[in-house]
Amino acid sequence: MACRNTEIENLLIRYVEGSCSSLESSRVSDHLRACSDCQEDLIALKEITGLLNAASARDRCPSPDVLVSIAGGEEHAEETRAHISGCVQCSSEITLVQSCTREVRPESPDMAGSKAFGDQDARHPSRWLGRIFGWLYAKPRFAFVTSFSMALLFFALSFYPIAGNLYHHPETSPEATRLESGSEHGTFVRETKPEENVPSSSPQGAPSTSGEEILETRARGIVESEMGHEGADVKVAVSPPSPESGAKRKKASSRDEASEKRTAVSVLLRNGTPKDVEKVEKSLQDRMPLDMGRGDRVSVSVSPSSSEDSLGKTAGRSAGIQKPDFLRPQPDLFYLGLGTFFAIIAGLTVIVRPDSGRK
Repeated sequence: MACRNTEIENLLIRYVEGSCSSLESSRVSDHLRACSDCQEDLIALKEITGLLNAASARDRCPSPDVLVSIAGGEEHAEETRAHISGCVQCSSEITLVQSCTREVRPESPDMAGSKAFGDQDARHPSRWLGRIFGWLYAKPRFAFVTSFSMALLFFALSFYPIAGNLYHHPETSPEATRLESGSEHGTFVRETKPEENVPSSSPQGAPSTSGEEILETRARGIVESEMGHEGADVKVAVSPPSPESGAKRKKASSRDEASEKRTAVSVLLRNGTPKDVEKVEKSLQDRMPLDMGRGDRVSVSVSPSSSEDSLGKTAGRSAGIQKPDFLRPQPDLFYLGLGTFFAIIAGLTVIVRPDSGRK
């Protein structure tokens, strides 16, 4: 049976809100001790009032972005902080955000990307070495295979010039001829190593080879002035006088003997065109000594290849031209250095163990 005391019923709302006077509050309290119906009404009114207060307070709550920034430690207005201190809902949300942040970004600097780890990196610059070379102990098998493969690749590239240009040294005879750069004018001088205790095979009365060397040196200088350094291979040959009776040979004058000699200047251009052939031949005819003798001839041709064997055969020599050491293929030091670096890395992957840095 509901209570019929309308005065107490009207005072219940004010009693819940706390706006009653002390006399009214004492009268409501005395009535509630004796009336169970009013007690039930008081409980229902408190629940409804709490829901209404929560709904109205929710309308005044800050946005989620503001709550997240407050959880991160940012400063906000005094009114906002006062609301959060009195709002249970906002306080619980801020606490939830802070707990989630601690789980994702722990205070320990072991996990990369955390703020604490970044701060320690700023204080200890040497930690970036661990990021670069950390894969050596994180994945040792992969690191070893990769480094070893790179080392083999760069070693192979460093020795490619030698593997692709195998150098062949022809056997030289005691009478081998080698070409050396001249002293002042950049010409080539031909040196012949004579055999010891071996009689000369040239027939009696054959001209001296000193004249051949002079003509050859002159011809080389002319060719080099036209074609450049090492532009051609020059061969000078002086044929002996034709055999005649001793009486006629004695009667012959020195001029007649010179006329009987036949000098042949043979030039093989290593690289050239028909125009180069004409130019070199004309220069040789114009600039060679006038006392070469009648019947002298000059022949100029272009080499089909620049190989040493072709040049040796055309020049009529049994020995090849020896390359200087600086022209021989050498290992590529750049690739050799890279190969050495990766070989060291491969060795480190064997020495370093994944658990070497752990206690």
